[in-house]
Amino acid sequence: MAYDGTVGRLSAQPELGKRRRFRAQELSGMRSFAVGRPFAVHLVFYRAGAGVLSIERVMHGAQNLPRRLLESPD
Repeated sequence: MAYDGTVGRLSAQPELGKRRRFRAQELSGMRSFAVGRPFAVHLVFYRAGAGVLSIERVMHGAQNLPRRLLESPD
């Protein structure tokens, strides 16, 4: 429920998320937003544009974010 509610909010207002500034060009345009309670330590990383919300990853915020975002999700 927390994840669904978070994605619903982002779908309606994609600018809610923090614009991320990573050095890696592959991560340009990425935004993040905390998942609702009780999962608030997890972040949704996404891109939004042209009426499309693309969820790239959901992960714990205490990780090496740029490195993990560049890794394959497998």
